[in-house]
Amino acid sequence: KSDAEEQVANIDEKLQAFVDACGTEGDGVLTMADEVSNSLQVSDLTEISIKGCEYFRFFTDGHVHLMTEAILKCKMSVRVVSLRNHRITDVGAIQLCQLILPPSVDMLPLLELDLEGNDIESTGCHALRECLQSANCSLQLLNLSWNPISSEGGLMLSEAMPSNNSLTTLKLANCDLNLSTLVALTTSLASNVSITSLNLDRPILSTKQEESADHLSRVLGYHPTLQTLSLRHGRVSCHGCLLFSQELVTNTTLLSLNLECNSIGIKGAEALASYLMEVDSLQSLRLTSNRICNDGAIAMASAIRVNKSLSELTLRHNDIGQDGLVAIGNSLYKNGTLNELSLWGNSFDDVSCGLFHDLYESRIPYVDLSLDCQIYIVDGIHCVAEKSL
Repeated sequence: KSDAEEQVANIDEKLQAFVDACGTEGDGVLTMADEVSNSLQVSDLTEISIKGCEYFRFFTDGHVHLMTEAILKCKMSVRVVSLRNHRITDVGAIQLCQLILPPSVDMLPLLELDLEGNDIESTGCHALRECLQSANCSLQLLNLSWNPISSEGGLMLSEAMPSNNSLTTLKLANCDLNLSTLVALTTSLASNVSITSLNLDRPILSTKQEESADHLSRVLGYHPTLQTLSLRHGRVSCHGCLLFSQELVTNTTLLSLNLECNSIGIKGAEALASYLMEVDSLQSLRLTSNRICNDGAIAMASAIRVNKSLSELTLRHNDIGQDGLVAIGNSLYKNGTLNELSLWGNSFDDVSCGLFHDLYESRIPYVDLSLDCQIYIVDGIHCVAEKSL
């Protein structure tokens, strides 16, 4: 084996020893700290990533306590901790805060904490807020998606945003956040200049007035660092798209916008198309599972012809028929920047299939474009099949 392979094998062996040791639960879990510490005496172990599943013993707060005690005893500089889909509660989150602000000067602080799919609530968010507000915090990524932190936990995190200057990625998808929490988060972001990626998928909204889109669009208009925004299942409609388009004209930092699974119709697509025709900065636009129909697709096709920045566009399941698909197909003859185009789930007919078959023959393979639909002919009839990108 090469030196690199032996090093990786050594790290894997040590990590497996740690996982095996974590199999003991109950009153004796803390007594395992010495054994685990001995197993982790390796200076180059900087990342711990263990996903929970039905075939693996789920981590509980006792396991997290054991892990943090062992890391602190060894004075290890673990920079990444990813414990997705376990049964970690507020108690475990409080324990992990010791790695964000380690007590020893010999330890480097945690940079990424991924706790997606656990049972963390507002008390855990309170401890995380205290860490984020510290001047010594170096945490760059915090993922609490699919945790029931609720509006109270979201408000606590929003309080930390104005004073924090290290966090670049914040993921709060499916966290039971209500409108007031979204408003507080977007307002606090106005004073934050470090966040580059924000995920607020599937909030709990009972209004159709799109107040959240209004506040977010205002932040987007002048935020100097935000590059990625995801609002899947956010009840964004045509009016919300119009707000985004108007404010994004003055923003040149946003690179990725995910508006999948919303209520965007023709006017919303036309507003986004107008923005794409005016500004060349956005690189990824995801509109899967909306209702832009033929007219919206024709507007997007006009934007594709002239836009020089967009590299990814997803329009799956948008009720697009022959006219819209043909317009998009013809626009590809003029576009040289798209790398990924997703159209599966729309109404391909013989005419649109024929056009895209010609594109496969004459252009798509030669311009580094990946399409999620494969056109083929059976008995003289054009057929379409889904293809993974």
